[in-house]
Amino acid sequence: MSWAKVALGDLCHVSAGGTPSRGKASYFEGDIPWVKISDMLQGTIQTTDESISEEGLANSSAKLFPKGTLLLSIFATVGRTAVLGIPAATNQAIAGITPKGDRRVDLKYLRHYLDASVANLLKQSRGVAQVNINLSILKGFQIPLPPLLEQQRIAAILDKAEELRAKRRAAVALLDQLPQSIFLEMFGDPKEVKTWKELRISDFCHTGSGGTPSRQSESRYYMGGTIPWVKSGELRESVIYQTEERITSLALAESSAKMVPAGAILLAMYGATVGRLAILGISAATNQAVCNIVPDAELADTTYLYHALQNLVPSMISMAAGGAQPNISQNIIRSLCVALPPLDLQCEFASRVSAISRTQTAHQSALAQLDFLLTSLQHRAFNKGGA
Repeated sequence: MSWAKVALGDLCHVSAGGTPSRGKASYFEGDIPWVKISDMLQGTIQTTDESISEEGLANSSAKLFPKGTLLLSIFATVGRTAVLGIPAATNQAIAGITPKGDRRVDLKYLRHYLDASVANLLKQSRGVAQVNINLSILKGFQIPLPPLLEQQRIAAILDKAEELRAKRRAAVALLDQLPQSIFLEMFGDPKEVKTWKELRISDFCHTGSGGTPSRQSESRYYMGGTIPWVKSGELRESVIYQTEERITSLALAESSAKMVPAGAILLAMYGATVGRLAILGISAATNQAVCNIVPDAELADTTYLYHALQNLVPSMISMAAGGAQPNISQNIIRSLCVALPPLDLQCEFASRVSAISRTQTAHQSALAQLDFLLTSLQHRAFNKGGA
């Protein structure tokens, strides 16, 4: 069974928003919610970072869309959807979509179809640095159109799958916050009265930084080896098990890169990533933008120290030198004072964090299965004539 496809513009009113001139402050001093792409992360939009005035609305291409309007990002971040939970205007990077009077399409069904069609939307987008879809392309985008009751049935099934994913993501997010709560429960707020003896990092840790092997004409001797090599931009997860690049033993010998043992704490020292932390789960080398911190195992547990340093990141950043490219020197890092409770208490904390990590892994595995389920349901619903 297959369904006829109908152009989006034949089913819905489709229009983009606009941005009032920022040269006139009064345009942004009103109470009309004004949606940017970053606001769409809410899914159902209830608040916006900025508001505009009636004057700003009247003197720009911005339009006031009613509550319930389906929004689709059409510039830069192409294909993100959201629904207005309030009447609001949008900027020009967002299209507002409302069914026409004959209401041949269910808005929930349409949103699910657009969510499943991001790759197809991107294929039709234009631009290089900033891809975009113009309204003509969007209005011509083809939508498979089963009977309305079938649309509603498909939407209900996909809504349920999305609800399960949302609950699982919420559980993962709560688990992300739990170690910090346990830290405060066990050791108190580091910004308040000091309960434990404090030591400088230099008193109980070895610190160092790495380097970047040559990328010049004989780079084949330097890059593409077997030794993992960590750059500061890779400090995204709490534990690093793999790296984007590997270097050779020759590169290690002829550059300032040095091997760092598994269990070391890595701290980004320069630029946009300054203050990021990770634990090294493998033996690896690092570049010069990463400080490695190896604690004395008789005084500090790695997991405890990692979380203690997380609490010091704001003060580290406040001490960073430079403007557009801030940096933290190793001298600043070595001078940081960290409270050191008894080692058995640190290890108890680490054990509790490890248990949380195992639970997170289980939740993330279940989330991956739900992602696969949703993809499978979308494929059946939109490519084979029904879920």
